[in-house]
Amino acid sequence: MKVFCRGPDPTNYIASKALNCLNELGFKDPRISLLKVKLHLFLIGLAVKDRGGLRDIEKEVSSEIQLIELCKAEIDDEEVLKLIDLEIAFAITMSSKITAKGLPTLEGKEPINNHHVVISLLEGKCLYLLDNFLADQDFERAKVSLLICETRIKSKDISDASKESIVEAIKVFQKYECIKLEIRAHICLAKLNLM
Repeated sequence: MKVFCRGPDPTNYIASKALNCLNELGFKDPRISLLKVKLHLFLIGLAVKDRGGLRDIEKEVSSEIQLIELCKAEIDDEEVLKLIDLEIAFAITMSSKITAKGLPTLEGKEPINNHHVVISLLEGKCLYLLDNFLADQDFERAKVSLLICETRIKSKDISDASKESIVEAIKVFQKYECIKLEIRAHICLAKLNLM
């Protein structure tokens, strides 16, 4: 409990310590490599959630992605590699979303709108990777559709496909009993109907 109450620093320390221990073991096992990938993705999540400095986020995300790419070489399962690619694309998108929010504006200028970059990353990378998977990736597809819809609402770039995809996402969230995501999807659908 103390780890999570004190903020991201102790959690970051524990994850980094675990990675160091795994590297010192020297095993070439796909399961250990997958654990390393998960820890690196966890560190990316901490960096994005902490929102320290914008340059620090970009630097940390890129360095963690480089380390993930090294770990991927030891994994043979193609489906796991595609899922890792999806998580990397998702991490890049989330860090882009955070840095887009935090971009400074010049006096008298409009705020920098980086929503189209986030949408293109979600549609171009995440949905592309999901289309290469089997039908059992519907939950991940629904999460990506929800993020696309939320971003489109913020940028006021709405299409009929947005309504259809959010309705499908609601069905998936109901199937898996994810109430918070279902509520977010219902809110998006209500906003879409009001626009």
